Amino acid sequence: MPVAPLWRLLLTLAWLGESLRELRGLVRGAARLRRIRLAADGEITGHGPGGHTEALTLLSGSVILSHLGWLRVRFADGSHYAELIRGDPAEDLEWQRLQLIWRHGRAAFGRQDGS
Repeated sequence: MPVAPLWRLLLTLAWLGESLRELRGLVRGAARLRRIRLAADGEITGHGPGGHTEALTLLSGSVILSHLGWLRVRFADGSHYAELIRGDPAEDLEWQRLQLIWRHGRAAFGRQDGS
């Protein structure tokens, strides 16, 4: 970049700070959840390590493909979490079920023109 070294350093530190903040949020979210349940009616819940259940909100940017999925959720307190998931529809019936719910549940969650 044709920018003075001081500005490059400041931008780098800002980028690093934002990356660390995002990583902290992912670690906290992963500690709060052991399982995510997506129902056919669009209800999404998170099950924690102590067995407690909490309602989640599915955020835009979530997508389920043939072998990969990216779920972005918001907790009731406003914090965010994202989970990369994968499965094999030829071998995993639960992955097939998730894909079916995702395709047919767009009226309940997700955009109408895609994921």
